[in-house]
Amino acid sequence: LYCVGENLAIARPAIPDITKALEDVDFLVVQDILQNETIQYADVVLPAAAWAEENGTYTNCERRVSRIRRAVPSPGEAKREIRIFTRLANRLGCNWPIASGQEIWDNEIRGLVPQLAEITYEKIEHGGILRPLVDPASLGITSFSDTRSPLRRPGWTSFNYHHRTLLEKCEGLLESIPRTSMVGTYEPPGDPEEVRAKFMQLLEEEEKTEAKAKIDEIMIAYRSRRGGLIPVLQQVQGILGYLPIPAQHYIALGLGIPSSNVFGVVSFYSFFTMVPRGRHIIRVCLGTACFVKGSGKVLETLSRHLKVEVGETTADREFSLEVVRCIGACGLAPVMVVDEDTHGEVEPSRVVEIVESVRGPIASIEES
Repeated sequence: LYCVGENLAIARPAIPDITKALEDVDFLVVQDILQNETIQYADVVLPAAAWAEENGTYTNCERRVSRIRRAVPSPGEAKREIRIFTRLANRLGCNWPIASGQEIWDNEIRGLVPQLAEITYEKIEHGGILRPLVDPASLGITSFSDTRSPLRRPGWTSFNYHHRTLLEKCEGLLESIPRTSMVGTYEPPGDPEEVRAKFMQLLEEEEKTEAKAKIDEIMIAYRSRRGGLIPVLQQVQGILGYLPIPAQHYIALGLGIPSSNVFGVVSFYSFFTMVPRGRHIIRVCLGTACFVKGSGKVLETLSRHLKVEVGETTADREFSLEVVRCIGACGLAPVMVVDEDTHGEVEPSRVVEIVESVRGPIASIEES
């Protein structure tokens, strides 16, 4: 197994047996820019250059193709990824020449990806372009006309919080990033007694008053730790199922930070939700392989059957419907995950059967 730029060891719960799979693989090569959890299973580690150490192009989730220019030299033995692939190919008997980023773009990528054929280095010299181009003279699409996934609604897996953790290590960097929209509107907190009272009211409505002691314990453990907000929010959401405004105010009070900071994190990061989550979480992968194989139709079938849109929960709070950008199981595309069970090669005709097989017995009796 050759793993490039993916930390497979943290793919659980999307792939519950991933740890055993990594332990059992005959030979594992990990190529990455940072130390991560997967490296401990590797037979060979290939240190790669980071994006700031490369020349070439990159395409973001918005479909924008931009130039990337080397800003700093690579440390230690780290090498450009194309250099690693070229040397490996030549060791295997190929005859690949050393090529620049522009040569690879012009001679390989533009010829293999029709949507990129009209995007030249000259056109992206002074700014990125959204693909696909309507015509060769166009400077790119300036706005989206589509409203369906995956173009407008990106999905993220539960371990993406690590990226934000990295941002929190740089003073001022996080504050400079624009916030994304989220269901919910910020409300200033009242006095501490009012905050506590509203939080207890929330716990009573959710029939989880016994959870207060556990939540208090979590906040005490992280109160003095830098970057502790993310794990607190994760654990509290794990207990309550979501992070409504009263819970956010209570967390802010417990951690001794402004309530607006908590709201900013929750609304910034799509893993957190301010609306109730169902007893079962259904995630549909909208990565390239899955989308090409029909995950869009799987998502439409789920939405129609459950009568909810992405990010919503059914009225009986049995199911929540979410999307993820990549589950890491491209060979099984299209993939959907129900709680911790991964279902591969899913046909739209099987969706209802899969969903109803996990529906709670009470809901099933009421429905019948």
